Amino acid sequence: MPGKNELAPNVDATDMAAQLRGAAQHNPEAQPPSLALLWAHIPAAVIVTDNDLRIQSWNAHAETMYGWRADEVKGRDIDEVCQSRWSDVARAEVQRILQESGAWRGEIEQRHRDGSLLYVDASVAALRNEQGDMIGRVALHVDITARRQAFQALAASEANYRQAISAVGAIAYSLDYTINRYTFMSPNAEELTGYPLATLTPDFFDTLVIDSIPTGPFSGMTNEEATALIRSGKGGNIWHCDYRIRTHDGKERWVYDASVQIMGEDGVPIGAVGILQDITVRKQMEAALRASEARQRQLAEALEQRVQERTGELQAQRDFVSQIMDALGQGLVVGDGKGRAMYVNPAMARLLDTPQSALIGARLTDYIAPEDLPMVNALFPARLREEDFQFEVRMRTRSGQIKPVLVSTTPHRQEGAVIGRIALFTDLTEIKTAEASLRQSRDDLRAANVALERALRLKDEFLASVSHELRTPLTGILGLSEALQMQIYGALNERQMRSVETIWESGQHLLRLINDILDLSKLAASQLDMVFEQCDVVDICHGSLSLIKGMAQKKQLNVDLLIEPLDMSVRADPRRLKQMLVNLLSNAVKFTPAGGSIGLRVRGDADRQIITFAVWDTGIGIAAADLERIFVPFTQLNAGLTREYAGTGLGLALVERM
Repeated sequence: MPGKNELAPNVDATDMAAQLRGAAQHNPEAQPPSLALLWAHIPAAVIVTDNDLRIQSWNAHAETMYGWRADEVKGRDIDEVCQSRWSDVARAEVQRILQESGAWRGEIEQRHRDGSLLYVDASVAALRNEQGDMIGRVALHVDITARRQAFQALAASEANYRQAISAVGAIAYSLDYTINRYTFMSPNAEELTGYPLATLTPDFFDTLVIDSIPTGPFSGMTNEEATALIRSGKGGNIWHCDYRIRTHDGKERWVYDASVQIMGEDGVPIGAVGILQDITVRKQMEAALRASEARQRQLAEALEQRVQERTGELQAQRDFVSQIMDALGQGLVVGDGKGRAMYVNPAMARLLDTPQSALIGARLTDYIAPEDLPMVNALFPARLREEDFQFEVRMRTRSGQIKPVLVSTTPHRQEGAVIGRIALFTDLTEIKTAEASLRQSRDDLRAANVALERALRLKDEFLASVSHELRTPLTGILGLSEALQMQIYGALNERQMRSVETIWESGQHLLRLINDILDLSKLAASQLDMVFEQCDVVDICHGSLSLIKGMAQKKQLNVDLLIEPLDMSVRADPRRLKQMLVNLLSNAVKFTPAGGSIGLRVRGDADRQIITFAVWDTGIGIAAADLERIFVPFTQLNAGLTREYAGTGLGLALVERM
């Protein structure tokens, strides 16, 4: 029975080798998909080597047959992998035959990876390049180990048969027709039938025959009919046939019966000498072989069907790729080694405003702007062998329009050799227009920044000048009003005192406004000086509360202070920190109705090294939607608030920026 990698007898390995030789002028791996698929699924090992017998290709059946994976044997000597038993003379002879006739076939002995011996029917074809030089070999290996073993068993059986004939050995017999008795029967007939030798008379032996004789000259006859024909002398002097017998243990055995007639003086047979051979194993092998042939036919039919299906799939893929290339929004060109276009997609035709048919076979350098042509001519010879590169060029359409184009190009290879290039053309017209617009916008922005810087500088100069001019007379007003309140220039009645206090409070308000505006301006210009030092938190808080104490008392507000822990210090500008707290506390006093409460809560986090200052009040509150607006300079939340609560709207803005 053939092994799982063995071809059935009706599959001629030589014919397969001829198919391989027909493809051998090219790299087998580059053959059409149908042939590549055939090699992948053919029930035999397909092995490709170079002239030095180094393995280049090793299909799936080679992996199964020899136990080596393809990646393990790639580049190794095939004789080393398969442990081939070749003499130098035999190897040279095979090489000579391949050089002369292109093909060699024979049986060889190989070794499986586990060391077991394999008998192989090998068909080898020469691989040649386009010049006809031999560049390697394609080998088809069929595992015939089982068949070889079967033939060896058959040869041994035939040797036993010859020995039996010469030495009157097993199952040789002599039959006397006149007395219808065996005059001789080999002793091991008992082994065949299971019956004692003494019981094996011709009549009894006939009862062991199961049915009609299926083969030989007596095919289709019953045993009785064949016996009568033989003994009449009409069946010929030499005859043979196969039939089945039932042994003593009830088993069926196939028997090959061959005999020579012994003729009497009157020409009528008087007996026969012959031999019986147990051919049960051979019959089983033949049945298995027929089953194998049927499986091989089914495999071939399935393979053909799969090849057709795969061919259809590849065609669909080819159509799909073609649709993609046609649908590309960028120009695509496949060029040959001389710069002529072999394929142009519709987008390229639109880019150059030229029909596809006119571009096929044309040199795209004819469409490059004359000013850029020297650059392109110098670029390509130097970089033709590079994998990928890009460059920008101006191209001229059929109507004369000049378009900036980005060219991305890569080598087009066939069997490892560069035969041309594939290029993608991207129209940069819109990008270049956008870049020009961006440059103009950048120039405009630069000019606007210069103007803004000048305006800021003028603003700072104006604020500095105005603050100086305002502070000088304001200082005099405040000093004089304080002197009047102290009645240095004489006594004042109650009405006069209230007027002087109003002057002094208005002056203080104006001074704070000027200071806030200057601070806000310095913060915006990042020019507000900070003097950092280690400050005691308790001192900062008490100092801040003392500055709003009078305002809170006037509105009868309850003022709360909570510091946890008390022994905290912070590195900060004490004046600016106190300014921020005073602004927040003043804001709380301003917007809290009389009799309400305000407070300052300070908590330290030693792990995070953070101190949190929080000012709270029981005032009118702030809607979530207005939280971002409260830090906008000169802004209060609504006109109603502006009328009810005085203020510049700078306090929270300064806190947020500090």
